[in-house]
Formats: sequence, structure tokens, C-alpha cells
Amino acid sequence: MIKIGIQSLVNTAPAIPAFIRAKPERCGIIDLSTLSDLDPIEVDAYLDCIEVDDLRVWSAALSGSLADLNMVGWRLCFGRDRTQQSARNEFTRPNWLGGFYWFCQSALAGYPSALNNLASAKLLRGCGVAETEWAALQQQLYASATLLENSKEHAPDDLARTLEKVREVVDAMRHKVAKSG
Repeated sequence: MIKIGIQSLVNTAPAIPAFIRAKPERCGIIDLSTLSDLDPIEVDAYLDCIEVDDLRVWSAALSGSLADLNMVGWRLCFGRDRTQQSARNEFTRPNWLGGFYWFCQSALAGYPSALNNLASAKLLRGCGVAETEWAALQQQLYASATLLENSKEHAPDDLARTLEKVREVVDAMRHKVAKSG
């Protein structure tokens, strides 16, 4: 069973199939397509939506909210109880690469908590990063988060330089994740 959230009404006849297609450029978002009176209906559907607030978070993230970009990543990786059965014959598992994607989006836009989430040992393990690389990567991520926090209190030039450093660290991590997968 796939639980998805849709923010618009989709009316279809029971005999008309719905098609689900992954959107690789936006992890965790799928295309739901069907026909209604022979006109195609295409809507974004968001994975792992169980509550109404999940839709609000997805919507805010796609509108550019840095905290919600980070929250989408957190929910995909760590949200809810991912080790227990949530309903009969149903388990939820972490989507490490999906969470990684959204944490990176938030971190690159300047959200320090996303850098801390990227440094999580669970995320590093889930994304397949070699344990021998964790310590150095975590140190860089934590240092970048601290720099970002401190630079927000200073001149715009400081923030720009810090964001460039964050990009370098996140790009290095992306390379390690891509290499491991």
C-alpha cells in the first residue's frame, strides 16, 4: 500500500485506471495521471502522507520554505516510527536518498539544521557512505552549520562566502553518496 497526499480533487470513474509515474528530479513526488471525460488529469502526489499536516509541509517546501524543505527530508528519513508495523501487513521504511535530496536543497539555501541532519550517522549509513569517511564529513557539515548560524548576524558578504563553503561541502557529500550507490 502506498500512502500519498494530493492537494486537489481528482474525480474519476471506477473503471478508469490511474497511472503513477516517479518524478526523479523531485524525490518523493510522483505524477498521478488519469482520464476524466477523456481529458488527462495530472497532479502532483506526495509520498508518505498520512496526515493533513504532511500536505501543508510538502506545499510549503515546494514554495521555498527552508524549514519545510528540511522537514520533508526529516519525515522521509526519520519521521514516525519507521521500525514498527503501522497497520496490519504494512511497514514504513526510511527513504534515505529522498531525505538526502531534500536536506541538500534546504542546506544549499542556507538552513543550518539541514546540515546537522546531513551529518546524521543513520543518514550516512542509509545512503551508503563508507564509515571511514563519516568523521571528516560530519566535522565539515557541523562546522558549516556553525558558520552559517554565525554569518547570519554579519554582513551579506559573509553570508555569501559561507553559502559558497556550504555548497562545496554538500557537493562533496553528494559525490560520496553517488559513488556509493
